[in-house]
Amino acid sequence: MPKFTDLPVSVATHTTDLLAKVNDPSGVPVSQKLTLAQLVTFLQTAMASFQTASTNTTIDAAGNISTNSAVDVGSGPNISLLADGSASLANGVVTISATGDVEITDTTKGPIIKSPDGTRYRIKVANGGALSTVAA
Repeated sequence: MPKFTDLPVSVATHTTDLLAKVNDPSGVPVSQKLTLAQLVTFLQTAMASFQTASTNTTIDAAGNISTNSAVDVGSGPNISLLADGSASLANGVVTISATGDVEITDTTKGPIIKSPDGTRYRIKVANGGALSTVAA
């Protein structure tokens, strides 16, 4: 039997064409077949579920997300992509504006920078605007 990569490229595609599938590749792998129609149905169901959860949201072929409303990613939500082009991370602790500004609203959090010797420091700001660092 030839290697999968040695098979000729298909010129015409039909919904009855068969595709190779490996079920549970990280556990007990089982080789199975599925039709192109089954794959299309699966993808349509997945996209319909995504569109239902996120009104007016699309993902293009390059992976860019476009929305007229907020999109929450993860449980919590961990990341919110907002209609104005901004993003909110960690339930609003970090906000990235549409213009590129980054705001950290939790005073116990902040940017962490690693020194040449590998020590990690968090940058803090006092009420008067003075900057300081603390070991992170």
